[in-house]
Amino acid sequence: MKATCRALLAVRGEAVVSLADQVIRRYRAFDTKTRLAFFDFLAAELECVPDDINAAYDTYRTEPNAGTLQALRDVLETPRLRLFRALNTAPTATQVMVEMRAVLIKTLPAHPHLDPVEADLFHVLSSWFNRGFLRVRRIDWTASASVVEKIIDYEAVHEIRGWGDLRRRLQRDRRCFAFFHPALPDDPIIFVEVALTDELTNRIATLLEQEAPADPMPPVDTAIFYSINNCQPGLRGIEFGSFLLKKVMEVLEAEMPELNRFSTLSPVPGLMTWLKTNHTSPALAWLEHRSPEFFATLSTSTAPTLELVQNAGASLETACAQYLTEAKRGIFPLDPVARFHLRNGARLERINPLGDLSDNGLRQSAGVLVNYRYVAAEVEANHEAFINSGEIACHPSVEAALTARAGDEPSRRET
Repeated sequence: MKATCRALLAVRGEAVVSLADQVIRRYRAFDTKTRLAFFDFLAAELECVPDDINAAYDTYRTEPNAGTLQALRDVLETPRLRLFRALNTAPTATQVMVEMRAVLIKTLPAHPHLDPVEADLFHVLSSWFNRGFLRVRRIDWTASASVVEKIIDYEAVHEIRGWGDLRRRLQRDRRCFAFFHPALPDDPIIFVEVALTDELTNRIATLLEQEAPADPMPPVDTAIFYSINNCQPGLRGIEFGSFLLKKVMEVLEAEMPELNRFSTLSPVPGLMTWLKTNHTSPALAWLEHRSPEFFATLSTSTAPTLELVQNAGASLETACAQYLTEAKRGIFPLDPVARFHLRNGARLERINPLGDLSDNGLRQSAGVLVNYRYVAAEVEANHEAFINSGEIACHPSVEAALTARAGDEPSRRET
């Protein structure tokens, strides 16, 4: 295998395709131990040579021109990068290299010396999966069996409970859109599920358990993005979600001009972890004062019960508002879903206690869901304010929840 890789780096013309195909086929046949040995070879023997870099730099410094600059660039590029580009001439190479990076990502904690190999793979995959190559497609019940099966497999936000559940999510008041790449024509890169409604929905059960509308379809004015899923672990870190949401909004606006609200119904994956570990937060004092039974669960490893979260509703709204706006990583929110939507220019529209009463919803966020709303006239300004200073655009209802503290009468808005 090592000899074939070195030959691939040395040849030109049609021989490249044949050698690349040999490498790809051999890699696919390797067991875990042999793949690790292959990665070790990539890390140790296909790295830049420091002496070559120093020599090229000295030449450029004394004779700065286009030729010496290119020579310096050549030695700064690892042979691995050239190998990966050559491998991509093989028919199935793109898919295999996506899988290869997924394996590397899992391997890195125990083998950190492979980080440069993963970094080079990320570099080439970022180029091959740029936006210009991606095509958005609507997934409906007529899609191929292999595609719809993958939608079931990849759904990680709200589990699809069999074919009946999937069929409901693909009916005429629902939409599912995915990005596809020419090299993976039947394997989605990322997909989003959308509900068409006449309200800003605050509970996921309303969407997942609702019957299909009778003829004629009732008027709708709102698109709710309630699940977005990355499908390829080997493409982690390459941004697709923002582009997909914008493309889907464009498609929906063209299809249904009557839509005037675009919002998410999003999870808050870090809320319970933050409450259990952030012992100095004002949110905890509020919870202890207003909802002592719920507060007691924070010292245990069990998820709160439905009864506890029902009793803690307004307290949880305040706690979640504080978590989303005050718990930071640098200047940006700690919560990954909040970072994603606020960076895209959405505003924090509404916090919904009792939004997701599934086992997972109770465990990760005590049942809380959040609406992030995309208002076309505000998106650019919201994005700039967030990126430049971490400023979070909030609806007045969220600001009202933030003012609630122990001793005050919390808002009793209907949730």
